[in-house]
Amino acid sequence: MRFAWVMVALGCALFPFGGCASGQTGSPDCVPSVSCICDPLYGGGTLMRVHVDLVEPERLEAVVDEVFFTVYGATQVEAGDRVGGVVRAGHPCPSEAAASLQVGGELLVLYSPGSEQGVPRLLDGLFSWAVPWSDTLSFGGSFRLSSSELTVLATPESCRERFPPEPPPPCNDTGIACSAAPPRQRGGGGDAAQWLGLAALAACVRRRRRVWA
Repeated sequence: MRFAWVMVALGCALFPFGGCASGQTGSPDCVPSVSCICDPLYGGGTLMRVHVDLVEPERLEAVVDEVFFTVYGATQVEAGDRVGGVVRAGHPCPSEAAASLQVGGELLVLYSPGSEQGVPRLLDGLFSWAVPWSDTLSFGGSFRLSSSELTVLATPESCRERFPPEPPPPCNDTGIACSAAPPRQRGGGGDAAQWLGLAALAACVRRRRRVWA
């Protein structure tokens, strides 16, 4: 049993196919799948309807009309509060038309207050996105959602169910698929484990020879 795992360890050390090497699909170097609407939700924030009170380059201030829910954490903003901060994006998804950020305009925003020593700063926050409010909300491109279905945006997971991410682009693979280590044997089966280790090592060698060829 011990001999089998030593052989597997040596094989994977000399012929590294047990994990995802740099540049292979599944490695951190490869571009992951992206959901333009849903991924900003992982950063948290409060989803609310506001009307714009002040517009500056890449920044706005607004008055909160309605708070829907907070993604991750407790709600720190209430209706009637004045909020402001940097606008990371208007439409979160690629769009030919710029989001309308005009004084008096109504927006659906994903907003996170700033903080200083744990104290929320409502005028020093971040708008992850700011979408013009309407019965049918347009997030850019063909991504649309009825204003009556905002619970879809309550979590990144429910959002991704409604708006599945685009498949990731092909990675610069070496032609070798990432593979997991052989399953661990539980008790007995010494001969079988030894053959399993030898077979895994032989597979590593065969794959390596194909790369060299």
